[in-house]
Amino acid sequence: MKPALDISFPPADSVRILIVEDDEKDAILIAKTLRADGYSLTFDLAMSQGCLEQQLAEQDYDVVVCDHNLGGWTGYDALNILHATQRDIPFIVVSGALGEDAAVDYIKLGASDFVLKDRLKRLSRAVWRALSDRRQRGINAELQEQRGKLEAQLLHAQKMEAIGRLAAGLTHDFNNIISVIVMHAEVMLGHTDLSATARKQAEEIIAAARTGASLTRQTLTFAGKQPARLKCINIDDLISETRFLLEGLLGENIQLQTRLSASSASIKADPSQIQQVLMNLAINGRDAMQSGGRLNVETRTVTARQPGLYAEAGGIEDVYVLVSVSDTGCGMDASVQSHLFEPFFTTKEKNRGTGLGLSTVFGIVKQSAGKICVESQPGAGSTFRLYFPGVQRSVVELRAQTQPRPIGPKTVLLVEDESSLRGLICAQLKSCGLNVLEARSSEKAIEIARTFEGTIDLLLTDVVMPGMGGPEVAGHVRKTHPKIRILYVTGYVDDLADIRQLPDGAVMQKPFSPTELVEKIEELLTPAPAKPASSSDVA
Repeated sequence: MKPALDISFPPADSVRILIVEDDEKDAILIAKTLRADGYSLTFDLAMSQGCLEQQLAEQDYDVVVCDHNLGGWTGYDALNILHATQRDIPFIVVSGALGEDAAVDYIKLGASDFVLKDRLKRLSRAVWRALSDRRQRGINAELQEQRGKLEAQLLHAQKMEAIGRLAAGLTHDFNNIISVIVMHAEVMLGHTDLSATARKQAEEIIAAARTGASLTRQTLTFAGKQPARLKCINIDDLISETRFLLEGLLGENIQLQTRLSASSASIKADPSQIQQVLMNLAINGRDAMQSGGRLNVETRTVTARQPGLYAEAGGIEDVYVLVSVSDTGCGMDASVQSHLFEPFFTTKEKNRGTGLGLSTVFGIVKQSAGKICVESQPGAGSTFRLYFPGVQRSVVELRAQTQPRPIGPKTVLLVEDESSLRGLICAQLKSCGLNVLEARSSEKAIEIARTFEGTIDLLLTDVVMPGMGGPEVAGHVRKTHPKIRILYVTGYVDDLADIRQLPDGAVMQKPFSPTELVEKIEELLTPAPAKPASSSDVA
């Protein structure tokens, strides 16, 4: 942005001037002088206080040029009238006889300049300087406003970072607790003599625990601390599970209607992130329906190629899962829609919106290889259409719906400092035919590995423990068992990125179910099928 003083002299644009004079001839002389110096201008003449007030109220002026002595009133009165409008219009005093004291008083009161009538040639430069200063003030005000917005955004980012650190710090203990709850409930469901009532209660416990874990992940996602956990999910099932959360967000005066018909297709995404998308869109719709209304959530598969949609790698050719969220609210005009997904953009009142909800939606949909389209008109509500590539569910994920088969006579060294969780994991692994060596600390695990005479096939270790962490334990254990496989488990989301950089281990994030854990161990301990010999391998 160029400094204001770079404007040409005289200005290329037409200048509108208000001349305050009690002598019309002097006003014409002022205008003639400026035009002679190249100004393109129009001017109005105010010869009384009432006329001045009226013209300032009705017109916008670039400069006010005012005589000092106005016959019954003065330039001081005119300057006060201008100040009363609270408008930034340069005020230049032109006088036939203005003493130094009076000139200083005008400058102190806010006048831009003063020019003696016998030196009227100075007026052109005085007007140019006043216009330049006014433009500079406008630039400074704009920069100050931008600075204020940036400072507010920085403050918000710092606040979200603090929330993220707090949430990440609490996640470890919380996920341990959730893991214990889920594993106990799933062990209960494994009993064949369980009554229907007890089975229903166990299922409710699992659902509530998973909801708690999901809420934690959503908080971490919003704070930028939660990495994506992509998996094949059925969108209809996910929406059904999220319905009670959406109803709680919408309130009693908004009706939630769902029409789910995409059950034959799955998408690959992070379930908690898709729940976050649904919740953010529900909140957006709720805020657009202040007097109540209806939020419709629909799903269906789209088999015809849609404009702008192309099957991504791993997708089924021409098959998309469409999720449509529409409200009966106030709608949006084209101007609002053009900025809809920009971070920090919001049309809500101050302190009622962060401007991050829809930008989060956009980011998650894009991360999931999806597309998002919006249709809205003022007074006609809004519809958000999300398109996700349809994918085939893998054999491993389909098998997650059934009880895992026995893994066989393998030995696992389990290192977990949380005793209740360690006991549950140990019992589950033993029920699958595994031999489990328990260690409540890093030092104990290293001692067991050093003294155990047989083969240890897998090290299952927590990442963060008192004293030595999981990766350090793995390094020591490998000295005596170089072929051991490593599975890290953690409740700290900040650990995941670092752990995944390690070349010698897999990772699971808490909370997890017994089924998920056993399947992961089975995957690690099952040898990969041998490649068939090619013709070039045959002698």
